[in-house]
Amino acid sequence: MTTVTVKINASANDGYTEGNSTDYSDAHQNAVSASDGVELYIGQDYISDKHIIRRAFLKFDTTSIPSNAEIQSASLYLYGLSDYSTEDFTIRLQKWTGDTPIDTDDHTQYDGVNYDDGTFNTQNFVVDGWNEIVISNFNLIEKEGYTKICVRHDKDVSETPSSAQSSVRVGSYDWGEDYAPYLEITYTVPTVTVEISASGDDGLVYGESDSYSTAHDTATGSDSTGKYLNVGQQSRRGIYSIVRTFLKFDTTSIPTNAVIESASLYLYGYSDPPTKDFKIRLQKWTGDTPIGTEDYTQYDGVNYDDGTFDTSGMVLEGWNEIKISNFDLIEKGGYTKICVRSEDDINHTPPAQAEENDVAMFYSYDGNHPPYLEITYTTAAPPPKHPITHLDKGPHPRSRMTFYPRLSL
Repeated sequence: MTTVTVKINASANDGYTEGNSTDYSDAHQNAVSASDGVELYIGQDYISDKHIIRRAFLKFDTTSIPSNAEIQSASLYLYGLSDYSTEDFTIRLQKWTGDTPIDTDDHTQYDGVNYDDGTFNTQNFVVDGWNEIVISNFNLIEKEGYTKICVRHDKDVSETPSSAQSSVRVGSYDWGEDYAPYLEITYTVPTVTVEISASGDDGLVYGESDSYSTAHDTATGSDSTGKYLNVGQQSRRGIYSIVRTFLKFDTTSIPTNAVIESASLYLYGYSDPPTKDFKIRLQKWTGDTPIGTEDYTQYDGVNYDDGTFDTSGMVLEGWNEIKISNFDLIEKGGYTKICVRSEDDINHTPPAQAEENDVAMFYSYDGNHPPYLEITYTTAAPPPKHPITHLDKGPHPRSRMTFYPRLSL
């Protein structure tokens, strides 16, 4: 299991609604205005014989949290700007069933279920600091989706009128990054290990010439049906030969948001080089099946293995592991194509002797021991980043709504 903690800011569409009436039921059920301004109000006030009920609505992009994640903890953080509560209250979190853009219809678009732990009371409300509201029911969090929250006064939830001013003001997305509401979520994701065999299109391509340079750069033949895959180079009777193996794996099952933790290529050994040992390297094959002589030079030239596999340690009639250290070789949600080469081939180092065989042989798909990839990954992806626009609000920013008189700031 892998543990991940993410911090996700509210979107630019956060806001609040206001019900305002001499009749409490009317204020509770009907909004007279909605705002997506630079501040958010939460609570209910009784001022000049009028009931004022305000509910905040927040939307978070939680698409980065995979569906198989197990949430361990979650909290909503609100930055306190003002506390108008002569009558303290508990802030409750419910699921917002509407959507952006916020309008007066959202005033009653909530599911009525409390997802917080019920412990945050405004007697502990922090002005000019963060207030944590602990989420205890994780069904509030929409994994691989958008989490939408309605923030309410507990008496608003129970439909109990307030007898005094009982509300708070908090920062919004438009107030700036340092004040935007955010979710902090810790979750675990299972680690997955898969073994993926090469396709039946694996094969080799070779070049032969009395010139090493020509043999290195020009193919003379290929084989995609044989039992063996060869890697390396040799010189014999004045002729240089270089051979490279090409492998294709169906890695479409690995999600594009997967985080790969380890990967290795396994080759089943048949014979090791008789003359000189060498390192086997893995590069990205830039061509495709069916394999032909044109694939001979279709590689990107980057080594993706860790450079430790040497044929001096090669296992015959058993599996040989070549560790992949650069996971960009793995095409998540696609096909991984690998060119297997000798390090001497990569370095343009010809055989030193007139008669030298520096070729290792492995079984192919057709040899009943197909090469395979072993990949371990999780689907824990980095959280999305929301660009924050800092507005020129002046010393005392206000939202675009007109309010009844309240206690002085």
